[in-house]
Amino acid sequence: MPDDEVDGFLSPSEEKEQEEAEKGKACLPKFAPPQPFDGMMKDTKSFVSSLILYIYGRKAEFPNNESKIMFALLYIQGGKAQYWKNEAINLIAATGRSCLRISKILLHSWRLNSEI
Repeated sequence: MPDDEVDGFLSPSEEKEQEEAEKGKACLPKFAPPQPFDGMMKDTKSFVSSLILYIYGRKAEFPNNESKIMFALLYIQGGKAQYWKNEAINLIAATGRSCLRISKILLHSWRLNSEI
């Protein structure tokens, strides 16, 4: 079908997606970011599931584990989880250790404190 026959056939958003594809840019799927997590145990599975869906759906934006952890920290807000987030950020900044190593240490301590 010649180009002049499809003019007006695509919606404006579809035309934009087609233009981006033609430029060689990948069009990423649209995923809702996770809801903020405040540390309530009943919300943990939902939070983790939404993080996984978002991160794996937009892999190009998360080239390594550090970027995934930093993204997750953005959505940990308030409640019991705020303390854990602050500790993670402070340890990363103070020690220069990797986000992955710090998150493993803190996650272990958070699990121990949650079971009490």
